[in-house]
Amino acid sequence: METTFKVLFIIAIASNLVGNISVIFVILLHRRMQTPMNCLLANLALADSMVGLFLIPRTLLNDLYTHPGGWVGDLLCKMLTHACFTYLAAVASMLTLMFIAWERYYAVIYPHSSKGRINAKKLRLLIALSWIIACGYASIEFWIIKFDENKNSCIYDWSETLWKIDVFVWCIVLSLVPLVIQVGLYVRVVHRLWGKQAQVNEISQRSLMIQRKKLTKTIILISFINIICRLPIDFHYFLSTFAGETFTTAEWWVPISFSVSHLMLVLNSAVNPVIYAAQDREFRQHTVRLWMNRCGRGRRVMDTTSALEFTKPSSR
Repeated sequence: METTFKVLFIIAIASNLVGNISVIFVILLHRRMQTPMNCLLANLALADSMVGLFLIPRTLLNDLYTHPGGWVGDLLCKMLTHACFTYLAAVASMLTLMFIAWERYYAVIYPHSSKGRINAKKLRLLIALSWIIACGYASIEFWIIKFDENKNSCIYDWSETLWKIDVFVWCIVLSLVPLVIQVGLYVRVVHRLWGKQAQVNEISQRSLMIQRKKLTKTIILISFINIICRLPIDFHYFLSTFAGETFTTAEWWVPISFSVSHLMLVLNSAVNPVIYAAQDREFRQHTVRLWMNRCGRGRRVMDTTSALEFTKPSSR
């Protein structure tokens, strides 16, 4: 079972990193793609790539080293082996999805108003806010986490009450509340785009409506998949904290629940670029061109190196 999960994590993390790095580079390298929505998607891709990257020590490398103790062990727990940055990035990802829902809401419901629309200044503020809140939440865990040599694992060195508060904040404040906000905003957006008021006659307005519907479908699909993939980790932490011995004494179940919930978290981060590519032809073309250029450049470098080695005079 453990080997199976490792293989699945390798596939999911590799897909995560390749896909999300592609999203970031495509948006950074093409000014035409740098709309407020796409910049939020790039921020989402950055957070999603961190989710996969910082899970590597905890899921793939945990059997390949002996964890040191003392202050070095505490530092490694904070920075790498406990995947603290994964949870930080997951919070930033959830907040970014909420901001994306806000952008869609004002773009569709109030298309002619600039009050709620995201301009360059608001965009920088929202991106900064997503990371500030995420770092604020994670800083508490960074402070109290340490390595327990008796248990040979990283632990939270605080009381059970504070642990329950932390899990409540993670499951309710940083997961359920943003999800409810997203659902509420998208219900209004869907009603406006597909309801009776959505009928337009002008060709230009009809074309704009089609574009809005296409983009909204993509974003709603991303949010829906996020809800499905996020639920297992929320249930895992909620049950392990509040279900008492009923959950924690089932030793065979806890590691499986942990692995499944974290695998779903990585898969959620890996699937977003696939959705972008499937729904947006321009993004798909830029992505293909990006990797073709990279692969072509790599082949040219290898060919040039081989040619130089072939023409280099012998030292004998």
